Amino acid sequence: ASQVPEGANGGEHVMGWLTFTNPQLPFFERPLVGVNAGVWVLDGITKVEMEKDWNLSPFLYSNGPQRHLKVGFDATLPYDTRWLDFTRWQPKNVYDANAEFTWRSRLPASVSARIKGFAGLDQDVGARTTRAFERVEVEVAQTGTFGAGDRWTHKLRFFAGASGDAPLQRSIGLASLDVTDTYTNDFVGGGHAMYARSDVHYVTAGGAGVRGYSPLLGVQRVASLNGELAAGIVHGQPRSLVLSLQLLAFGDAAWGRLPGDFYGAGSRSFADAGVGVLARDQLWDRPVTIRFDVPLYVRDPELASGANAGDDRVKLRWTFSFADLW
Repeated sequence: ASQVPEGANGGEHVMGWLTFTNPQLPFFERPLVGVNAGVWVLDGITKVEMEKDWNLSPFLYSNGPQRHLKVGFDATLPYDTRWLDFTRWQPKNVYDANAEFTWRSRLPASVSARIKGFAGLDQDVGARTTRAFERVEVEVAQTGTFGAGDRWTHKLRFFAGASGDAPLQRSIGLASLDVTDTYTNDFVGGGHAMYARSDVHYVTAGGAGVRGYSPLLGVQRVASLNGELAAGIVHGQPRSLVLSLQLLAFGDAAWGRLPGDFYGAGSRSFADAGVGVLARDQLWDRPVTIRFDVPLYVRDPELASGANAGDDRVKLRWTFSFADLW
């Protein structure tokens, strides 16, 4: 659901997209397994995306470590700045190549690691000014259970990232993924999407994961530690209508550098803590997750999101998401 910007007529906001996975091309005997691509023309921005995923796991059909390598190309090209949300997008054509390696331990141990790097160019719309940028991020996460019937779950995650001259739409998010990665999400994709407004408490979890802060905040450099302890109160069974429900407590801490165009720019520390609830269910063949967080403490309340901002470090705030942090 997008609001048509002032001055746009019916022929100017015809939108659409085309995506494909594992395509079967002429003159090829087999489909190109692991290839994903798409073109989106939505809300004033054209996005082109191509990606190839290689499964490098030593054991494909038994319990062993999982290793994947992804190499991709992304381009975002604004074609109508009247649609742009300038708190999340700069009027720039952005092109980047990226590579990501992920690893996960064999079960039942649950340790995962990821490293991703970007190299790209951005060009001001309507100008010839072009500059290069780069970005790298790494994370390690561990999840475990304990107690009778594995009722308790703990999660720990370390994240670090750095960027040089990255445009706003490719900056590292303090609380969420960057808007290039979430562009194909209908809830937050364009500047006038349903949950993209500043008065909505929606967060697409990711980045440094400091969930009490505004999803509009980008950082040039950051290191963060996220922790969570959850207790299962309802355990749903496969193929049943009973959902799984967890109550949780969380805390996040980070050190990062805000760029010069943000309030309080420069190096500083961030922290939050709160409680929440996480529900999981299955809708036919599709898993459904709903997460509701209440960040009761935020070290920098003026940097919280929209309606959650204020002057009090301890305050009743809330956010929601349709995905878990890890």
